[in-house]
Amino acid sequence: MILGLSLSYLENQEKSLFEYEKLITEKDAVLRVGALRILSLGFINSSSNKIIKILLDRIAKDLSDEVKKQAVFGLLFVLLPNPERCFSLL
Repeated sequence: MILGLSLSYLENQEKSLFEYEKLITEKDAVLRVGALRILSLGFINSSSNKIIKILLDRIAKDLSDEVKKQAVFGLLFVLLPNPERCFSLL
């Protein structure tokens, strides 16, 4: 379900950043994972320094290993030069 929702934010940077800011403060790790998926798919292939900083911050500070894993995948999506390859990873 989270993957389907996050795909609706694909390459929609403003909406994905807005939704990320709402969901990332939740205590439930599943919602934080969803927030990171939404953010990383919204900024796919953008190499945005702001988003890279957000993802690295999540890797360093979040307590959940699942959230940290999703942040690493998020870095891949944001930095990967060929976005078509991302869908084979999903």
